[in-house]
Amino acid sequence: PTLATLILVSEEVSYLPNVEFDEENIMNDALRVAKRYRGLASIAAILILGAQRLEAEEEYTYKKWGIFPRKRKVKVNMKARVAEAMMNVEISELSAAISTLLKMLKVEHFFAVATFLTSINLTKPTKVAKTTGSGR
Repeated sequence: PTLATLILVSEEVSYLPNVEFDEENIMNDALRVAKRYRGLASIAAILILGAQRLEAEEEYTYKKWGIFPRKRKVKVNMKARVAEAMMNVEISELSAAISTLLKMLKVEHFFAVATFLTSINLTKPTKVAKTTGSGR
């Protein structure tokens, strides 16, 4: 798990809508807002691939003028591929995968470092007072 992966997941989570569900009409609410939660598949893809493997290069062969074989490298958006595959996974499996992968991120280490650095920033002096002669 890397900081870059955590940041990318955080960005995707920020795009999810903030919706409160009514327990009496949970089915209607879920069907009404489900279209806005496509980002869940992207979150799973980022967690599965990690920040370093979101893009890859693939080589394919084609024939120039139908005769001469040529090779070309193309960048492939692996995040989109995996996210598309995650769209066809059962919701319970998607939920379990995201939960398990989030536990592997070791978020507590991120918060420990962030809290430590924030506390240092709060305790350092921000301005040094200078004394000047009277009237100057």
